[in-house]
Amino acid sequence: MNSNNPRHPFPALLGLLLVLAVHAPAAAAPETTPDGLVRVKKTSADLVYRRPDITFGGYTKILLVEPTIAFRKNWKTDINFQTPAHPVTDADMQKIIAKGKELLIEQLAAELTKAGYALADGVGADVLAVKPQILDLDVLAPVPDDLSATVAKVYTKGVGSATLMIELFDSTTGQLLARGFDQKASEENRSTWSVPRNQASNTADARRAFADWSAMLAEGLKRAKATEAE
Repeated sequence: MNSNNPRHPFPALLGLLLVLAVHAPAAAAPETTPDGLVRVKKTSADLVYRRPDITFGGYTKILLVEPTIAFRKNWKTDINFQTPAHPVTDADMQKIIAKGKELLIEQLAAELTKAGYALADGVGADVLAVKPQILDLDVLAPVPDDLSATVAKVYTKGVGSATLMIELFDSTTGQLLARGFDQKASEENRSTWSVPRNQASNTADARRAFADWSAMLAEGLKRAKATEAE
């Protein structure tokens, strides 16, 4: 949450995430979960669990459940300590959450339809429900507007961090089939020089991160179906 400009302008709208994935150590992760899922050994995500003896081959449609997004605890307190003249409000946080939900659903829909799934608006035997959650969102430089025409700018050496949790359910029974986690952060890829942030650059970074996660999910489903067909 470092900014080289102490007069950083009115924080609000976006700045959601990052560019590169940082795979959290998973060696200590349990092999099974209390709700009956078993850890998947080979996956591009940080950690994936699935219910044993279930298959994904019969699902041809996707029901996208509204995402939930949660900020890192004390994020608002920390960011306001660094920029007390222009504090982030609860309304600002809700704007960030709303925009994040919109972008995440947009990218999931794009990647899953590209992978051959139809989007469903209700339950069905061939409908897989996908519930995404963003956890521990940490925005380094929330920016409300496009500041390209203003003198004041926000500069940071990173974008932020967050963890995606996706759960897959059978849409008719509600049974949990799989749960995956993947963390993204720009902390390990900060450049020497601070770069200006604005609404456009923050939105572009968020869109790239969400597209990467969405493609990861589509590829994971593809691999699962291929393995089942062998």
